[in-house]
Amino acid sequence: MAISKIVSYEWDYVILQEQSLVPCTDKEKFIATVRKLCTMISQVGAKVILYETWAYRRDSEKLASTGMTYDEMNRRLSEAYNEAAEATGAVVARVGDVFARIMNSGNITHLINQNDNYHPSTSGSYLAACVIFRTITGKQTIGLPCPSNVSLYNLSVIQKVTDSFV
Repeated sequence: MAISKIVSYEWDYVILQEQSLVPCTDKEKFIATVRKLCTMISQVGAKVILYETWAYRRDSEKLASTGMTYDEMNRRLSEAYNEAAEATGAVVARVGDVFARIMNSGNITHLINQNDNYHPSTSGSYLAACVIFRTITGKQTIGLPCPSNVSLYNLSVIQKVTDSFV
């Protein structure tokens, strides 16, 4: 169904995101799927952006159940998305890398939803939007509006890290 929607319109960009564990646990399958989708998407002339996801929260049972550390999951995600981009000519929206930079700095701790430990919080969703915006436009994110429940501190950190890293 998604493929029929993609090929039925002249998109400028198509953003692909995989479930977080697949690139870590079956990189070859992930890359093969990205190749297949990129071939179809290229038929409509769209540019493909790969939405790189992030590791589960460091102290969560969900992460522990993977058998990976936080840093290992981040590394595997980054490697898989970068390899898929190299194999297909897609561009990586380095959301996971920006998440990791901020989380490892200790500047913001609530990018991940506290209820499930892997989906983004509002600040995490804003971070993803900033990274995708910068990836597509190349423009600075400083000055972009944000949801009212993202603190000015989080806003500042997210925009500064995104603009310096992406």
